[in-house]
Amino acid sequence: MSKLQEMYISPASVWQAGGSINWDIFYQSEYRKWLPLPTYPFERTAI
Repeated sequence: MSKLQEMYISPASVWQAGGSINWDIFYQSEYRKWLPLPTYPFERTAI
């Protein structure tokens, strides 16, 4: 099992057993960037 798999399986096991997870700590080393998305439905027909 890879380290990445272990990193995600461990919290999943805790949650499945009824425990709580501090997601702020879990994701503290990740960099996230705000991504603006359109607020309208995308065109469904070709132009």
